[in-house]
Amino acid sequence: MDTFQGTLDKILDEARQSYIVDGMVIRASLSIGWAVFPKDAKSLASLSKKADEMMYSMKKKHKQEQEDL
Repeated sequence: MDTFQGTLDKILDEARQSYIVDGMVIRASLSIGWAVFPKDAKSLASLSKKADEMMYSMKKKHKQEQEDL
């Protein structure tokens, strides 16, 4: 799981970078939700639901962190 988390951190760090395209600064945001089979769910539908719940939980956490700044 440490390797998985490290990979997610790298993706998110890269997505948070600012890029210059044709002289314009471009910033993107990215939300990732994940679930692990069979630990989190035993069916594809349940696994997808768990991943969505994780994504929205992370978005809420990030929004609260931004408001605290």
